[in-house]
Amino acid sequence: MNPERFGIPAFDEFKKDPDKYRKRPDDLFASADASTQTFREVLRKQRYFWKNEYEANSLEEIERICREEGISYDSLNMCPAVVPVEAGKFDIFVSFWPKEPLIVA
Repeated sequence: MNPERFGIPAFDEFKKDPDKYRKRPDDLFASADASTQTFREVLRKQRYFWKNEYEANSLEEIERICREEGISYDSLNMCPAVVPVEAGKFDIFVSFWPKEPLIVA
């Protein structure tokens, strides 16, 4: 029973600095934005979609939609898809949608 073996802090470690192990609310958006820097040599365009129905002009627009709909950042799913386009270049489509509540029958 060694939680550190699985990358999980022991309770005492967590108790010392709980913020170190909690996700920041905007980590999801930061990871989506990081791909533009990581793949800048081969990335042609990164596009953002809300619920696979609406193409947003920017990541900030997705954040605005979440605020307007009252959806917290930690209750979002994100799914990036890499689409090859030309001569070693690709586009990244990043879709966001709210997590569905768990329904137990």
